Amino acid sequence: MDNHKADTDNDYDSSVQVVRSLRNLPGFQLIQECDFIQLVFERCQQKNGGANNNYQNIALNIYSESLYQATTIKDDLARQEEGFQELSKYLYRIAYNFYLHQSLSYSEMVEKAQESIQIALERIFSHLSSVKTPGVF
Repeated sequence: MDNHKADTDNDYDSSVQVVRSLRNLPGFQLIQECDFIQLVFERCQQKNGGANNNYQNIALNIYSESLYQATTIKDDLARQEEGFQELSKYLYRIAYNFYLHQSLSYSEMVEKAQESIQIALERIFSHLSSVKTPGVF
């Protein structure tokens, strides 16, 4: 029984570590840290009893679901706007990191990253109703 408690504690500690590393990145502020940790921990416990899970993928999946839910809220425009702002930050980080490995000046990288997220956000907004799996949103 003590081994199960130790495994559970390790799962929780792993969840905490992954969530805190993600929350240091731009675009991961939509969920409160304690709620995010709890969601990752519970999802890890549900999958194979928590053993040998990929906490990073589980956390990204949960965050993607929350972004999807926030951006599709029709009756809470403030929450919807917050969702799109978070999505913008998240997409900007991805685009910036992509252009970082190109032979571009800093201003060109920033400009291209901003253009990319603008196009992505327009496409996302126009296709929100057709999303079938919010976890891969």
